[in-house]
Amino acid sequence: MIFESNITFALKNECGKYIIKNTLFFKMKELDKEVTSINSIKIAKGEIIINIRCPVCCGNHCYRYSLKELACKELLVGGCEEIGIPILYIGKYNKVRKKIFNYDNLNKEIYAMI
Repeated sequence: MIFESNITFALKNECGKYIIKNTLFFKMKELDKEVTSINSIKIAKGEIIINIRCPVCCGNHCYRYSLKELACKELLVGGCEEIGIPILYIGKYNKVRKKIFNYDNLNKEIYAMI
């Protein structure tokens, strides 16, 4: 089995738009220097721990994923624990883009009905 080392992070910003960052699996820890709403990324004991300042509720959320899960799954979703809105997508680029596209279109339809 060939290991795909490219991984995509999408994180909702304060304006409600997703910031998409492509990186290598082995360079994920460096994302906290590029994306200001990421407080920290730690890799320890076979897990990645991502601490994020939430743009929706302004709280801090902590997400834990096993490195195996991160490598094997096509898409992982982290949501705001207060409201339930997705704020973090991690996975293959095409899956992340499709999820964001669908989410944005759904929001446009909802706002059009209001």
